[in-house]
Amino acid sequence: MQVLKFLPLFFLSSLFAACNSGSDTSQTNGTAAGNTAAASPSDKKELTFMLADQTVSKGDTVYIEVTVRDFTNILSMQYSFNWNPNVLKFIKLDKLNLKDLTINNFGLNRTEQGKIGTSWFDLAVKGISLPDGTPIYRVCFLAVGDPGSKDQVFFSSEPVVIEISNSAEQLLNLAFKRATITIQ
Repeated sequence: MQVLKFLPLFFLSSLFAACNSGSDTSQTNGTAAGNTAAASPSDKKELTFMLADQTVSKGDTVYIEVTVRDFTNILSMQYSFNWNPNVLKFIKLDKLNLKDLTINNFGLNRTEQGKIGTSWFDLAVKGISLPDGTPIYRVCFLAVGDPGSKDQVFFSSEPVVIEISNSAEQLLNLAFKRATITIQ
């Protein structure tokens, strides 16, 4: 089985800190430009990661669930989660709801810059399937922006490049639904 070629994805979780440590760029290879963004070639269904818009008051705790659609036989994934730290202050990750997903799969050393890297691998090397709408984890923030401010919370390739594969060792088409968080 050629699954071994995906093992580097699993080990990326220990290398996040080194990824782009010498540069701080806001370019995200197109994933921040609209509500959805395609990445990687394939004729397979789009795996979709979704976030919900919210309106909150300054000082509120904001809970953003990362939910999935068409999460079928997923073997590995890596990507970044981004926001404006002047509007939302990272508190924690919780409600981890994916086999083999632990806090160690997240690079949390750049949260003050509004960036979390993620790298996950199915340790059974079989691929995981989840029903549409399943939340796989939750990101908790404190709303610190002034009333009237808004923030786009989105997925990108900064600091960790987007790549998701299934058990057939195919890179998948991806779509990402960003969220707008409005401070009232």
